[in-house]
Amino acid sequence: MNKNVVKNGLCGYLSPDGEYIACKSYEHMPTATQIVKRTAPQKISGSDFQNEKYLLEEVGYVEFTARGCIFKMRGVNKERRYLTSAQTQFLEDHIAHSNNSDQLRDIDFILNVNKEAKEGNILSEIEHNVLL
Repeated sequence: MNKNVVKNGLCGYLSPDGEYIACKSYEHMPTATQIVKRTAPQKISGSDFQNEKYLLEEVGYVEFTARGCIFKMRGVNKERRYLTSAQTQFLEDHIAHSNNSDQLRDIDFILNVNKEAKEGNILSEIEHNVLL
C-alpha cells in the first residue's frame, strides 16, 4: 500500500512496472515531461502534451486526474494493450482511495474491461472499441 496515496488520494501516473508518481492537479503535463526525461531521454519532446501522449499511448502508463482515470487500451498502432500485473495489483490495492465517484467508476471500468478482454469476452471487446 502506497502511504502517499492513502494520505493524498490518486493524482499522477502509474508506470507499467507499478511505480506511482504523484503530482498536483493541473501539473500532469510537466510531470509527464519529467518522467520522460528520467526514463527515456531520447524520446523527450519540446511539448509537454507530446510527452504525456508518449507515456499514455506508447509506454502504457495509467493517468489519475482529479476527474477520473485514463488508460489507453489501444497503443499507437491500435494494438490491444492490457494492464500489467503490477498496474492491476496497484489499482486493486488503491481503488478505495479514489478521489471521487468519477475516478472510482473509471478505475472499476478499466479493471473490468481489462479482465474481460484477457478472458476473451466479446462484449468487452465491443465495449472497448465503442467506449475507449
